Amino acid sequence: MKYRNDFVTNSSSSSYIICFARIEDEEKASKEIDLSLYSYTADEVREKMHYGELGAEYAGAIIWDAAQILDAHPDSKFIIIEDSNDADYSEYGEPIYSYHFREDKNIKKITPENGFANIEIAQGEGRNG
Repeated sequence: MKYRNDFVTNSSSSSYIICFARIEDEEKASKEIDLSLYSYTADEVREKMHYGELGAEYAGAIIWDAAQILDAHPDSKFIIIEDSNDADYSEYGEPIYSYHFREDKNIKKITPENGFANIEIAQGEGRNG
């Protein structure tokens, strides 16, 4: 049970993670990840970037090199996995961030040996409400 002794707001703290990678070998990659759930064209990724949907920028979980990777590989497909976890709070009301994400298992499969390249992972902490 959580007890808060200080001022309580309607916002909460979370930890965020985003994994971005280029699919270099679709056959290898599809054995590890269901690509239909996550794969995007370069144009679709650019659209997500345009609307601020690529990561939780306010929390620092953003892929800064995405534009350069897209420019270098305009005809490739890309995978984006995002996840977040609410923070628990200490007895003093300080957030304790959890870095155990539901998507950890999939993110760990994003490796060059499994058909991925230009692998970028970012984590951040911030308010989500």
